[in-house]
Order: sequence, then C-alpha cells, then structure tokens
Amino acid sequence: MNIIVVFANRTSTLMFARTLNAVNIPHMVVSTPRAIMRSCGVSCKLDSRYFGVVENILAKNKLNSFVGVYKEIVKQRNIAYIKLR
Repeated sequence: MNIIVVFANRTSTLMFARTLNAVNIPHMVVSTPRAIMRSCGVSCKLDSRYFGVVENILAKNKLNSFVGVYKEIVKQRNIAYIKLR
C-alpha cells in the first residue's frame, strides 16, 4: 500500500522530496488526487512502510504548508484515501 504526503504548495513538496532523496527513500512526485485536495498541486507518493520515516522528517522540519498524510486504498477500480495524519 502507498501513502501520499500532501503540502499546500509545490515548494514544500519538492523540499520534502529532496529530503526523501537524501535518506534514500524511494518515492514519486505525483499530482495531488482531487479526492484529497481540489487545487492542482503535487504531492509525494511512497510505500506505506516508510510512514515512520515520514513522521520523523515532518517532526524535524516543521513544514508550515503540510496538509496531511493519506493512505491510498485500491479496491478493484476504485481508489479511496484515508487521512492518517
């Protein structure tokens, strides 16, 4: 399963992505799903096993534009999102 880390602006998303690169966490920068946020922004998508690492990064960096961490749930052709933080 994947998680999506959402920020209110692209700058914070890209800073977070660089931090993930620095600690060798595989991720993708993706368009933020409309089900999570109506604006056309970008987010980071990564495997849910890295949730603890994400929590640590967020706690240390205090990014003001952080919106939330969502778990992506895929059932057949439907995708739903549950807010974890």
